[in-house]
This record gives sequence, C-alpha cells and structure tokens, in this order.
Amino acid sequence: MRRFVFALLIAAVPMAAAARQARSAPDTAPIPPDAQPPAARVVSISILYSFGSIPKNLQTMDLWFSMPLEDDTQKIQNKFSYSPYPSRFSQDPLTGNNYMYMEGGPRGGVPMQVRLSFDAQRIESRMAPSAVAAAKTETSAPPVPASMSRWLGAVAGAPLDEALTSRAGGVVAGKRNTWEKARAIYDHIIANIHDSEHPELPTEAAGGGNVAATLKSQRGTSVDMAAAFVALCRAAGIPARTVIGFKLPQRMRQGMIAGHHGWAEFWLEGSGWVPVDPAEGKRNAARRDYYFGSLDADRLAITRDRDLTLVPPQKGTPLNFFIGVYWEGNRQAMPEPPMQVEFTELDMVPAPNTIPLAPRAPRPQG
Repeated sequence: MRRFVFALLIAAVPMAAAARQARSAPDTAPIPPDAQPPAARVVSISILYSFGSIPKNLQTMDLWFSMPLEDDTQKIQNKFSYSPYPSRFSQDPLTGNNYMYMEGGPRGGVPMQVRLSFDAQRIESRMAPSAVAAAKTETSAPPVPASMSRWLGAVAGAPLDEALTSRAGGVVAGKRNTWEKARAIYDHIIANIHDSEHPELPTEAAGGGNVAATLKSQRGTSVDMAAAFVALCRAAGIPARTVIGFKLPQRMRQGMIAGHHGWAEFWLEGSGWVPVDPAEGKRNAARRDYYFGSLDADRLAITRDRDLTLVPPQKGTPLNFFIGVYWEGNRQAMPEPPMQVEFTELDMVPAPNTIPLAPRAPRPQG
C-alpha cells in the first residue's frame, strides 16, 4: 500500500506540572472555579478504517473522513494520512467542521485500509464566575441575532412541532433569562431521560437523535440526551447545537476508545457558546452543576450540528450526525466500514504562540 503523508509542523514544550495534576484529579469532586488552572490532556490519536467489502463494479469512490474540530479549547497538530489515494482537507465555514476528502477509481473489489493520526491538546472549558453571575442576573432574554438562525431551525430527527414547542414552553415557564431557561431544560433532560448506555439499563435508544422517541421512551444515549436538549432549546427560542466526539478514558495513558459521545452548546449573548453535557450530569450528581457551563478535558470534539452537507458536497442526503467516514461508490451511499480508535497520552504540548505551517503537498512514501 502506498503511503501519503500530510503533516502540520509545530514546536512543542513540556506540559506544565499543574496541568498534569489537574488532569489526573478524580472526576467525583467539583472543581472550584478559581482554585486551579484548567486541566489539560494531550493525546496522540490513531483511527483505522477497514474497507473489507468493496463491490467489483465500482468505477468511482468518493470518501469523506471527519477530522477533529479546532477552537480555543482544542488544538490539533501533526495530521497524517496513510491511504492508497491522495487526499485534501476542507472546512465548512459555518459549522467549523473539518473533513478530509479522497477520490478513488476502480479497485476490482480489492479491500483497502485508511489510517488517520493526529495529536490533540484538549483544555478544560469553564465559564468565568463573573460571566455566570451576569447571566443569572439578567432580567430578560436579549433578542437573538439573525446570524443564529441556523441554530434555531428544525432537523430531520427533531421537528419543531406543536408537541415539542408545548413541552419546551412548559419547561421554561416562569424563567426570566436565557441562562435560567437553558438550565431548566438541562435539569428536565436529566430528570426525565434514563441513560440507556448504563449497563444496568436495557438499551432501547439507538443513539440516532430521534427526539420524539427519546422523550416518549424516556431513554437515550448521550447523543440522544444532547439532541433532546438542543431541540427543546430551539423550541424555546434559544440557539443550540449538538457536538459529537470521543470520551478519553480517565487514568489511562493508552488504549482503545469504544463508541462516541454527544454533548451540546447553547448561545448566550455576551458569552458565546456555552457547553452542556446532560449525560455526564446524569451520571455524576456531584458534578451536575459543573457540566452546565463547563466541560472536562477528557474528550475530543469531532463535529458540530446535524443534517450536514459535507465539503465538497456529497450526492446523498444530508448526514444526521457525522463521526467516522461517509463514502459513495458510483455516486451512491455505501455502508460505513468498521472504525478502530486508539489513543496514547503525550507529555508535550504545543508552544503557546506558535503558528503551524501549511500542510505540504502529498507525496508517495515507500
């Protein structure tokens, strides 16, 4: 197999001891806002896709691979691709979602593998106490900017119908401002949705974000809980969006990552996007307040929002969620191949003010 390499070169310095100590702190104790610096984790991620069944009649192959998000809490460097075809990176300017796109020709049914790797630095997200205090004391919810219209609309799994609007109205009744309304919805999800990923509960929700089914069955995965939070926020006039990614195992320096994890963000005028993790709030009552407005560093964000049109656009319908690979053969959607995700803890972090170089053009490696 030929190997094509894409790299972002960047300097690195040792991780601060305080960040390492914060990262290893037990997840059962609340973190006082000003008691310690934000926790951080730096990991190397390797994702292997095995395309073991490729129809012999395929003349064209178009493949999109989800790449991790980059923002103030998550930095990515040293991206590599090992694959039989050249690739290129792209970004959706509205969502910030990053993709790697690949085109292939006839293979005669020969299987193939694609491996992606990158280094990720994840920093704990905590709202400043002053921002929280200001949000709580607002006497009303400010007007929603027109730029937030995308984050107020319906999606395929969560239509803004009368039942949802009525439920949202009941949940936020009597709440004065955006913070109080979003918190009421968060508490409502935790109180009314059982965690179907918990081993003691039967798994009834498929994690597809069908909000009506989740609210009716009162069971759901982390993705379902996040989707229900977002839908109720939008029905209440609060811009919100889902985020899907991976949870990094705690107190482990390397291993496999099984499954994916979902959380959410809502828009708070003056503060921006506020993170919320209903599933983690459900699972850890001691940190329920923490997961409304804060996120731990034990995660990796991959994509935002639902009903996604990729870059370049796919021929098929918009994707409900996207984590992994979506591919089309002869311009038709094909079954998703198995995905194997591994991580290794690193003791290096990027230098704080280093600007990465542009990716070099792909070239074959032996």
